[in-house]
Amino acid sequence: MNALLSLLLLWSLPFVGASCGSPNVQSTQQNETRPVSTAKDVVTLTTERPTASFKLEPGLLNSAPEVLQVSVTKVTNPAASAVDIFVYVASASKPESEKVLVGTFSLYPADRPGKFMLGPAEAFRKFSETRKSSEDVRLVFEMKLPAEKKSPVEVTIESPNWGEKKV
Repeated sequence: MNALLSLLLLWSLPFVGASCGSPNVQSTQQNETRPVSTAKDVVTLTTERPTASFKLEPGLLNSAPEVLQVSVTKVTNPAASAVDIFVYVASASKPESEKVLVGTFSLYPADRPGKFMLGPAEAFRKFSETRKSSEDVRLVFEMKLPAEKKSPVEVTIESPNWGEKKV
């Protein structure tokens, strides 16, 4: 009788082990998560309002980061028209006369969001040389569409992330 119980116990061990943390079995326990606030400022470029901007921190021009990461989080473009985004650094008081091109990017596919990297250092240096005072400085986004607009376009952009090049 003891031999039969021992065999039964040995036979059932793999089944008990499978339900006690095997990596192939999903856990029924709920992991406790804390809500994390990831709210960021956003701007929305539309066919009617193709330009929007973010305020730059005052010291950012003096210590220009190597990389500007632009996150396009939402795109409404039913006709999949070509979408080009131009990025400038500009004075808030005179945006047209004192704006310097940081770079451009195009959405591809034209109806999908994405992340884009630009190098702002040279544009920031040029802008700092022409700037007269420590005025309000903006990072301006301008959407350009083909002349034959087929349908309304809307692009939402998160506030930019700044960083260094990774080697």
